[in-house]
Amino acid sequence: RARDSAARRRGVRTSRLHHDPRRRECTLCSLTTLEYDDDRLVGITYSEPAGDVRGFVASETYVTTGDGVAQYDISSSGVLSPKTPPTVPAGQQPGSVAVSPDGFSVYVANQGGTVSQYNVGADGGLSPKAPATVAVPAPSGVAVSPDGQSVYVANDGTAAQNSNLVYQFDVGAGGLLSPKSTPAVATESQPNGITVHPDGKSAYVANGLSDTISQYDVGPGGQLGPMNPFTVGAVEATRALDPDTEHAPLLGVLDGPLHGPAE
Repeated sequence: RARDSAARRRGVRTSRLHHDPRRRECTLCSLTTLEYDDDRLVGITYSEPAGDVRGFVASETYVTTGDGVAQYDISSSGVLSPKTPPTVPAGQQPGSVAVSPDGFSVYVANQGGTVSQYNVGADGGLSPKAPATVAVPAPSGVAVSPDGQSVYVANDGTAAQNSNLVYQFDVGAGGLLSPKSTPAVATESQPNGITVHPDGKSAYVANGLSDTISQYDVGPGGQLGPMNPFTVGAVEATRALDPDTEHAPLLGVLDGPLHGPAE
């Protein structure tokens, strides 16, 4: 019995993880503990002792260029090196980038009138989905909800380009975008950045010309609805926010277009 028990434990400790790491259900900073009473497994516990720093764990990052998206590997020491190929095509005037929480999809707001959507390969390289883009008149910022089910695009442009709107999309099979039942909601002048609170219950848009922040509740199906009050002044919001509070993510929207986190 003792020999069999030792063999079982060695098997647990040395078994290989036969899975695509992008599909992992645990984080890179998780710890699974097997508890034994003699040779009997009596418990399994899961913890994330370094959960607060997991946002710093990344293996690739994406940066928009004049006409595409540059893609880089990140070494264990944080040094960037170009992937192969070093860039992939995007639409006209690519700007904001957002990465889905599961790491399978990347979205780029192209100010020329589209949002590019990409698959992320096993090596982190980008390839266009089919279709490669969805139409938005003049996108200036893009964000993905924490649950990965919704994508929001701030739209800035001329009156003819339906400016001062936030377009909202459902994320379907394969990460493909399709307009929600209410495809767009109003914001204020010159929206140029958007972010979603980590709890997924609120979204915020930075309006450059009106110097305000529009604030939304995230309702059923990821639909945005205006909070009361609908807007706050950017200066007022800056003074009111304490970076140590749970509302600190809102600070990120004050500096203009947001580039999504590299996952």
